[in-house]
Amino acid sequence: MDSTDNCLKKIGTFLLNIDDEFLIGVSNKGIFNRAKKDLEKSEAIKVEVAEEDSALKCILEDGTECVINEDIKAYKCSCPSRSICKHVLMCYLYVKSNLNSLFSVENKSLNENKSLNENKESEKFDFSEFLNIDIESLSKLLGEKAFNEIVKRINFGVEIEIEEASLLTIKFKEEDHVVKVIPNIKEEISPKEILDEVICSCKSKEICRHKVEALIHYEIFKGFIKKEDLVILNKKSKAEKTLLIEGVSLVKKLMEDILFVGISRLPENITDKVESTALLCHSYNLPNLEKMLRSVKSEIELYINKNASFSIASFRKKISYIYTTALAIENCKDENKLYKLCGEHKSAYYDIPPIILYGIGAESWSSKSGYEGITYYYFEENKGNLFTYTSSRPTYYDNKKRNYGLAYSEVPSFGIQGSLEEISQHSIRLVNGKINDERRISASGQSKGQLLEKTDIYKLDFKELFIDNWQKLLQGYSKKNTNLYIIKAESYEKSSFDKINQRFILPIYDAEKNMICIEIDYSKEKKRMIQKFERMERLKKYPGRMLVHTYLKEGQLRVIPIVAYYENGDIVNLTLN
Repeated sequence: MDSTDNCLKKIGTFLLNIDDEFLIGVSNKGIFNRAKKDLEKSEAIKVEVAEEDSALKCILEDGTECVINEDIKAYKCSCPSRSICKHVLMCYLYVKSNLNSLFSVENKSLNENKSLNENKESEKFDFSEFLNIDIESLSKLLGEKAFNEIVKRINFGVEIEIEEASLLTIKFKEEDHVVKVIPNIKEEISPKEILDEVICSCKSKEICRHKVEALIHYEIFKGFIKKEDLVILNKKSKAEKTLLIEGVSLVKKLMEDILFVGISRLPENITDKVESTALLCHSYNLPNLEKMLRSVKSEIELYINKNASFSIASFRKKISYIYTTALAIENCKDENKLYKLCGEHKSAYYDIPPIILYGIGAESWSSKSGYEGITYYYFEENKGNLFTYTSSRPTYYDNKKRNYGLAYSEVPSFGIQGSLEEISQHSIRLVNGKINDERRISASGQSKGQLLEKTDIYKLDFKELFIDNWQKLLQGYSKKNTNLYIIKAESYEKSSFDKINQRFILPIYDAEKNMICIEIDYSKEKKRMIQKFERMERLKKYPGRMLVHTYLKEGQLRVIPIVAYYENGDIVNLTLN
């Protein structure tokens, strides 16, 4: 009898504290309405105490059997549904509306709870006390990689809606994920138990990213934590640190040999040795040093081939930088700094909500570290950020040059019907997109894009990216990741060609007569770009705006053009068209 009383007390107390909104929250409005309608039409549900389960066994008119208790997620139903069904809701609704007749057993505690519930106004459950969870505990439960993805999404600005009622509902705006938290009256409950009780629309039975992210958003909303507190911990294990030391020792030895011998007396197989060391750096998880070594290899090849672009000063600077980086890794005690010094083989990408991106052009490129490709530029107007998508390939194992014309006409990986040329000049709606910290867009097969109208550069608000005063250009140059701008030149001066340095120079002025120079170093790849500017000069048909790289040279600000924008809507990718 005591066990029966205890069972009835727990279930009765639970039922007194839930309402229709709660039942809708753990299922959905459609299922709830269907359950309510079917309950009105059906005969009485047979209810008995299942003492072995400390629960109520309910038999519906059609023979469906449900077992329910004070934990709604622990239900059992004989129907094949994998989630909370109408039968379960019918049982809870029936028991709740028939408390007096079903709980005929004299239960003083239950009667007191019922009386108290009837005599006081409905109060919301205090989720803030319940969900004040230590962030480190959440990180350990989810895993470092997935937790870091959450931090990046929060920093990106994922928007959510929070609704506190009989249950806590957290909706991810523009994403198909809803997280619901059921009140829990246990005096002591662990973070894992809390997450196990949380319901996510992804239907995962495990601790998913959405649950943890929702709770972190709630803690930020309540002021328990700040965004700045979400520090990403990228830790290197002691075993991995030993491998890092082995790797940097090899790199230091190679740099010492090159500096001691001198470039003119290096052995014939030096490029092979540098390449093999770069490959070892890959194995030792030293991607930054791997890239640097390939850059040095390219410099040595320039020297061997007597290429005019080789600079002994630049070569020495690279050798010294590699050596000091290796030293820094060897002596670094701070795990976060160590991670940054070592770098990542492949940037970690994370999911972002659907986003509208405006294509503002593309640029072909090749690097001394052995890669070539095309980078496509996109602008997001709400936050004023630039995004990029890159199609690239390594060239350090072959001497074949990429056919940029063919690459430019490739079909993008976002499921968009059209060429990469088209998506470089049109706005797109990207769904299920992934980006990294540098706002590079992943070529994920899960991402889907919709091609919209052609980008009108002159209607977009580029905020700080738009410059029509060269003084502002100089002020912004020192800021992080702001060497790309859309500039408006008021006038153009006559161009010249520096025959000694093989460089095309075109002075341009702003409205206040401040001058900067467009400079293009002559090469086979840049020849056509120079010809385009010479044609502009002959026809006096200059672009109204340009997308440019900025850089400092001999104390003077210079720009390299990427894309030309004309007032008639033409977008010309200067390195490609």
